[in-house]
Amino acid sequence: MDNYKRIVMNLECNEVRVAVLEKKQLKEFYVERKEEKRYVGNIYKGRVDSVVPGIQSAFIDIGLEKNGFLYVTDVMDPQDLSDLSDDEDFDLEKFKSTRKTHTPIEEMLAVGNEVLVQVEKNPIGNKGVRLTTFVSLPGRFTVLMPYVKHRGVSRRISSYEERSRLRETMENARFLKNYGCIVRTAAEDRDKKQILSDFRYLTRTWNSLLRGMEKKDAPSLLHEETNLVMRVVRDCFVESMDEVVIDNHEEYKKVRSFLGSYLPEARKKVLEYRNKEPVFEFYDIERQVKKIYSRTVLLPCGGYLVIDETEALVAIDINSGRNVGRGDFEKTVLKTNLEAAIEIPRQLRLRDIGGIVIIDFIDMKSRKNQQEVWHTLLKEVRKEKNRINISPISKMGLVEMTRQRSGSGVYSMLHEHCESCEGRGYVKTVVSSSLEVIRNIRLVFLRTDETHVLVFLNPAVADSLLSLYREYIMSIEKKFKKRVDIRKDWSYKREEWHFFSGETKKEIELWS
Repeated sequence: MDNYKRIVMNLECNEVRVAVLEKKQLKEFYVERKEEKRYVGNIYKGRVDSVVPGIQSAFIDIGLEKNGFLYVTDVMDPQDLSDLSDDEDFDLEKFKSTRKTHTPIEEMLAVGNEVLVQVEKNPIGNKGVRLTTFVSLPGRFTVLMPYVKHRGVSRRISSYEERSRLRETMENARFLKNYGCIVRTAAEDRDKKQILSDFRYLTRTWNSLLRGMEKKDAPSLLHEETNLVMRVVRDCFVESMDEVVIDNHEEYKKVRSFLGSYLPEARKKVLEYRNKEPVFEFYDIERQVKKIYSRTVLLPCGGYLVIDETEALVAIDINSGRNVGRGDFEKTVLKTNLEAAIEIPRQLRLRDIGGIVIIDFIDMKSRKNQQEVWHTLLKEVRKEKNRINISPISKMGLVEMTRQRSGSGVYSMLHEHCESCEGRGYVKTVVSSSLEVIRNIRLVFLRTDETHVLVFLNPAVADSLLSLYREYIMSIEKKFKKRVDIRKDWSYKREEWHFFSGETKKEIELWS
């Protein structure tokens, strides 16, 4: 049982949480809330609202609060599609960024044009969704690419014989001649009839979408991606999976029905959880989920990772911690770095960290050891579903990488900036705030005619002023022959204070 691979689903209070476990360890974690709309995968009939040649981008009205962002590389250009390769290692994203010609976006799109677009990334911060015109429809065994006439097989299928069989299956299907497609990992060892049935379903969905496009006005939603439960079953369930555990009866029935249509023998692997103890507690998932939000990640050897997310990039520092070894320091460092190389990709997946990632490994003198750590990291990274670009270890012991992310990340989704520190992670000390208040009192007396000033501020700062700095305040009162009253207010943050006139009770604006 300890070697089981499980998908565990918890549905309550309009929130869906899904954990993918392997040997009881949390490998993937997803959250979706009803009030927090997800748009990735949705297909819209949009209208070009503006074209900005300076950044080679267009803003598309798709009916959401903010216009979607469409960059030039995500706009299909018929003359570029002739460059498409039909080799097995074809990468659409790489093709888009390296294609030989780039017709300027202002020559392809104009304000008022109607365009079919798909959401690639959810809104992050004050940005709208990221869009593409390279539309695709994912199924259980295949992915339909209507506009890209390429056929390929998932790189995760390593057997040459199996890859050849799957390619032959797609090549011999006459109804596929007008479509591009990718055969997914789940298709490995599946019957030809099942694979083609999946693709026929996608082509029917696509044709229905096109009919809807003719009837609807822009902006309008043409196709909505399925919910988290069904996406995980579709994308993560493989034949080696031992169980799918669900604590909601309705979703349990839907998943059994869905798997039954593709893999009848897999229906028995879907279990409804009915125990009184919460399902995430029963499988020891809750404890592991809490660790996702920690800045520090402990390693088995006693070392640890420190993960810092900033606006520009994510920095991961490796420290030896308690792993001091018993002699050979280089071996101690190698052991810590190797464990870090295995753990880091897991943390990137769990936290859904995207963008630029900088990894600072502990310095190693041996080139051989550096290569061992690098190849270990590369091996783990290749297990990723998301697109990753990674550079070798530099002379400074740094690894630079980028990771594709479709949303804002689990941490950002479940947390918000602290009102006190405004996301900085720090607040001023009580002493610093106290001294700043004293300086402002002096300014009020200098710049206004007020003879009596009320200061409302945080109780901790007020206590500091009335104890540590009482003499300073009294000296200011004596110098200006004016009076100050300190008033505590629990609603005030440590770095917040306001001055009011003692006579009129109106607020005093120092910098108005």
